[in-house]
Amino acid sequence: MTRDDVLAVVRRHTLEVLIDVDPAEFDANRSLREVGAKSLDVLEIVSSSMKSLKIKVPRPELVDVQTVNQLVDVFYAHVQKRA
Repeated sequence: MTRDDVLAVVRRHTLEVLIDVDPAEFDANRSLREVGAKSLDVLEIVSSSMKSLKIKVPRPELVDVQTVNQLVDVFYAHVQKRA
């Protein structure tokens, strides 16, 4: 699985949860909050993405994540460890 595959999973779950977000305007350089996610939305996006990727990321590793790209990097590192 490539980093782009992980980004696609996070993007898919983000667009499923945040139905008002225009897919053409999805920007992985922004935070989920900037995209319009509230706390429960972020939790759902992160949890659903981890489930799809079959990974578990300890919460402390997510504390400093600011952008979607940073989230993808953390997820991708765990996908690589699993492989």
